[in-house]
Amino acid sequence: MALPAGLTWEVRTTGNANNGGAYIDLIPGTSVDYSQQNASQLSITDGACLLASVTLTSVIGGFTAGMVGNVIQIRAGGANFVAGFYTIVLFNSANSVNLDRTPVAAGNGTGGLGEVGGALISPETFILNGVAGNLCYVKSGNYNFTANRIFGAANIRIFGYDTARNIVPTGNNRPLIDLLTFFITTNIGTGLTFENFRFTGSAAQLLLCKGRDYVFFNCRFINTNNAGTRRCLYFDTAVIEGLAIMDCEFIGTAGADSRGIEYAGGSGGGTGNDQSPFFTFNFFHDLTYGYYVTLGDRTPAFIKNTFARMGTTSIYIINAASNSEGILALFNSFYSAGSYHLNLQGDIHNLVYGNTFDSAAISALRDSVANRMWHIENNDFWNNGASVVNCVLDYDNIGLDPLWVNPAGDDFNFGPGSPNIDQALGIKLGV
Repeated sequence: MALPAGLTWEVRTTGNANNGGAYIDLIPGTSVDYSQQNASQLSITDGACLLASVTLTSVIGGFTAGMVGNVIQIRAGGANFVAGFYTIVLFNSANSVNLDRTPVAAGNGTGGLGEVGGALISPETFILNGVAGNLCYVKSGNYNFTANRIFGAANIRIFGYDTARNIVPTGNNRPLIDLLTFFITTNIGTGLTFENFRFTGSAAQLLLCKGRDYVFFNCRFINTNNAGTRRCLYFDTAVIEGLAIMDCEFIGTAGADSRGIEYAGGSGGGTGNDQSPFFTFNFFHDLTYGYYVTLGDRTPAFIKNTFARMGTTSIYIINAASNSEGILALFNSFYSAGSYHLNLQGDIHNLVYGNTFDSAAISALRDSVANRMWHIENNDFWNNGASVVNCVLDYDNIGLDPLWVNPAGDDFNFGPGSPNIDQALGIKLGV
């Protein structure tokens, strides 16, 4: 056996690295969740287990039927115990329980140290020990990483919360993952959901994503390094499917070649087959590039996002013709770019509808090839070096001051009298 798929883990700044940290309701009405407390429910120092057995015993004891479904963390200590996290699956007596698998190797275990229940103190522990199908709750607070970390399992969800699990945090109440000089890597095939977090750090990227099936919701990413190529999210893989990013904020630091999201198509020469990534209600600002793709992109959809103060380009996509399927850009707000807002090379059948393009130094839209098929309708082009390069505007676009409420203060709602009032977007939301 092994840790079960239905485990729920708990992390909080008042927890302890030695605690069990996880729970599953194996016996409804009997099992008691001891993970949602700062201290462990039981501490043993005299654990014993026969070789190949799943029965853990303690002369001092203190086990109860309510502990079934709780995780005990067995630490280094005594003889022959394998440090790790084990689920209590059967209550035998106050002095004996069965675990999901044997906790010993090479001989009989004696003098084992263990903690039943209690919250963990760092999400790093969950990243290293969670298994497929696990959920981890992280309470509001600051968490500093101590090394690069690689997720050991697929299909997991990490959920930040405020003062209680049912209270969704916003702004600075979201847990802060301070990666310092480190970064998080996901494995090929990983399905991963991150909700309600702030990430900061100075490595080449904050998260190095491999595989498919990612969801990021209500997260803030800032790469603080002021030199070199720096990303918030870096997708270094051949194929991405099921990528959805909503209500997130991406920020760079002056001096760096900063990119909110970069997709490189695979370190080994990817095929450019990311399948219809979806982005909505996100805020990309103070970056060199908001979205940067170098090897293929199949119909990314940008709906009601805001891009502001881009050093070069808001959305930059290089596509091999065989992988090109165009982009969908609906009701986005673009403000200030050193070159272009959309710079597409190889895309076809692009639909650009209902957007506001303001203050791109060279041109709001650019295609690398003249007369490629674009549908550019009901957009507002204002104060750009040019509206389009190698594109053809449809008849129903306008060129009027959008009357942002306060772009210097990051309020890109449209003020009274704006010609774009029906496209108003409140960018702050949870970010």
